[in-house]
Amino acid sequence: MGIYANLEQFQLGASANVTYSALDLAKTVGGKVMQAVSSRNLVARGVISEDNMKLLMVNFRHQLKATGWKWFPPTAGRDGAKVLDGDVHEGECAFLAKAFELLLNLPDPAGCQVTTAAEMVSYTGAEKVGFIADHPGPEFGLLHNTTLTVDNHRKSYNWDNHKVVKYGGKFYDVCYNKVYSDLADMALVNLKSKTERKRVGPAYVRGPMTGQIGDIVIYKGESSNHLYAGYYYEWFDGLQTQMTGPHDSAIPDDVIKRLLDRKLFA
Repeated sequence: MGIYANLEQFQLGASANVTYSALDLAKTVGGKVMQAVSSRNLVARGVISEDNMKLLMVNFRHQLKATGWKWFPPTAGRDGAKVLDGDVHEGECAFLAKAFELLLNLPDPAGCQVTTAAEMVSYTGAEKVGFIADHPGPEFGLLHNTTLTVDNHRKSYNWDNHKVVKYGGKFYDVCYNKVYSDLADMALVNLKSKTERKRVGPAYVRGPMTGQIGDIVIYKGESSNHLYAGYYYEWFDGLQTQMTGPHDSAIPDDVIKRLLDRKLFA
């Protein structure tokens, strides 16, 4: 078990006191971050200023990029200790949020040992059914999956939820290198219902599509030989996609007409 994994267990009261050498700590991702910033320079009486929090986050991102971290939402988990130990190299946002939380809470010299604990929190949108966030370029290798036609084709990402770290009344987002005063600040668009959250494109097609919101799309299912028709990232209450037969069949005229008339599938 790595240094940070042991420290996390000790913090939770599940293990005895942890001993480790400065040399071994310096080999870890977390140790390199702390060596670069020095907790003595960051922390004043157990508190870190917003500017120093930004500095810590930038250094953490630098070390993650140096180790080849990949932001890959399908890999679920929140084992931040393994990220800090350098034992895991891809995963969803919760990995990095939990790692940053540990970096703030763990004792010096492995962490900042803040007096008021940092906490990983999740945002699921104003209605708790998802939201769309700004995603202008690849972040740790993750490309956008939505284009906002109404905002000059702005590249963005359709999220069910996103994890960040709350500390000192602010929310720190390691994945996007952003600081929010309110969790809602991360949303460009808040979805209004569960049906709005249906993702017409990437739910069935590998990789990002090139359509724009409102485009009519016809596509083949990823795991079946059927065609589907729907609106590309458009959202309406009751929106559904409709299976229209084998992939070599034409889309029925009545389906196309309902799409063009912006009428929902029956």
